[in-house]
Amino acid sequence: MTHPAQPPQDHAPLGAGPAPGGPALPGRGPVAPLRLSPKVLLIDPVRMLPSLLLPLVGVLFVGGFSGRSYVWAAVGLAGTVAFAVVRWATLTYEVLGDRLEIRRSLVSRSVRTIPLERIRGVDVSTPPLHRVLGLTVLKIDTGASGGDEEGRLDGVTLKEAERLKAVLLRRAGAAEAPVPAGPASTRRRSRTSGSTWPTTTPTPSRPPG
Repeated sequence: MTHPAQPPQDHAPLGAGPAPGGPALPGRGPVAPLRLSPKVLLIDPVRMLPSLLLPLVGVLFVGGFSGRSYVWAAVGLAGTVAFAVVRWATLTYEVLGDRLEIRRSLVSRSVRTIPLERIRGVDVSTPPLHRVLGLTVLKIDTGASGGDEEGRLDGVTLKEAERLKAVLLRRAGAAEAPVPAGPASTRRRSRTSGSTWPTTTPTPSRPPG
């Protein structure tokens, strides 16, 4: 008794990794770029308030503390909050292979690329306002700008900061690991690639006596 032939099924072999450029895990799509914690929206307006205090007081004085002056002051505060939301929504970060990319597209799109092999240290700090909300400031030092950090993520959770710190330092160490040199006998030189080939001196043959 013969069984009907089954159509071929596209199953990946066990243990096979994802295809190049495909998703990191089977059944999942590509990982989207990450954003800062939304809780940072409670910090940005507070930090902007000192610079807005004088203009708001001026609006109230010019308007004689009338209803219209309070409306304009409220519009100014709302604009500050809206600006903070736009800044949060337009900043993303992502670790891609051997680099960290921090993208901002507030007015014009800008991408800051930090090669992982240049990272010399990652610092995680918690200012007072951040500590209340469970947020941190992650600073990335590459040692190329006089000791100042080249990358800064202001407003990530403590868990995300520790995860990102471990990823950056682990991959940076892997990028700096020296490649062991092969044995001297395996070094060859070809005419086209410039690699070393072992050379031997031919032994002259003696004429038959």
